[in-house]
Amino acid sequence: MELVTASALQTDLDTMMKKVCDSQTPIMIDRGNEPAVVMMSVDCFKALEEATTLFDNYANSKDILQNIANKDGDTD
Repeated sequence: MELVTASALQTDLDTMMKKVCDSQTPIMIDRGNEPAVVMMSVDCFKALEEATTLFDNYANSKDILQNIANKDGDTD
């Protein structure tokens, strides 16, 4: 994840937003003495929300992980 300063982001906001959307890679914004923030595309945010929702329920998590384990064991 790229790290930029808040002032660098302000200087080139349009370019940074395009870069985040095109690369689907978030950018961490260093705000000096304030807590850092992350800028990400809406697509990445929605995927993160979906994954969080899926894994938020223990039964779903167990099923998903079991399916992954089963798929890893396939030798098709």
